[in-house]
Amino acid sequence: MRCPNGTRMDKKTKKCVKKIKIAIIIPFRENKNENIRTTQLSEFTHYMKFFFRKSDYYKIFVIEQSDDNKKFNRGKLLNIGFKLAKEFDFDLFIFHDVDLLPSKDLLPYYTNFINNPIHIARVWNRYSNNPSYFGGVVAFNSDDFEKINGFPNNFWGWGGEDDELFLRSKHNNLLITFPNYGNFTDLENMNIDQKIEFLKKNKHIKNMKKYELLDPKYRNKSWNTNGINSLHFRLLNEKKLDDNVIKITVKL
Repeated sequence: MRCPNGTRMDKKTKKCVKKIKIAIIIPFRENKNENIRTTQLSEFTHYMKFFFRKSDYYKIFVIEQSDDNKKFNRGKLLNIGFKLAKEFDFDLFIFHDVDLLPSKDLLPYYTNFINNPIHIARVWNRYSNNPSYFGGVVAFNSDDFEKINGFPNNFWGWGGEDDELFLRSKHNNLLITFPNYGNFTDLENMNIDQKIEFLKKNKHIKNMKKYELLDPKYRNKSWNTNGINSLHFRLLNEKKLDDNVIKITVKL
């Protein structure tokens, strides 16, 4: 039995079911005078070709921050990626760092419909003992992501936007689940101690207002007006990198 276009055979029920449309959204900016992130992006997109099955319908949206002399804004870039991907009727939105490659046994968490947020990167051994860690790789359906108003737009620099996403999910009583098995290969190749030391030496990339922005006195009043419903940006360039990969440069 062959299934019609737009559907696939469910191995358990042996029936044709709707084929899930998967959007992987990557925040991106190359470090000046380096080629590290570009190399990681090439490795990531090549790896994901073999990670997904041939029957899976997925698209990778690489949202690149322009060379604007501002700190990196991961949260706003991911919000932009969601807004652009949503126009194409995707079912699953996976917010994904470019330097993390999922093990093959995590495939079900990338290819099934979900009813609640899934913190896929929770299995990563670097942060598996931190119950409030909500970064790296997170999957949402569109209703839940819109319910919490996405990421904050005003977290400039490294750190904090994933903490805010976690707090928004909890505030809206969303059940966060995570895999019990699997792992990630870290292309950055740093353990937690090395990452902390790196940030100490590179304070210019950190979000120095992180704790101020996460203060309940501020965030409890601002989360529902600071996110995908207050998003301003300008599209500068679109470039197709592969059949399943598009790179979009934006001015924040």
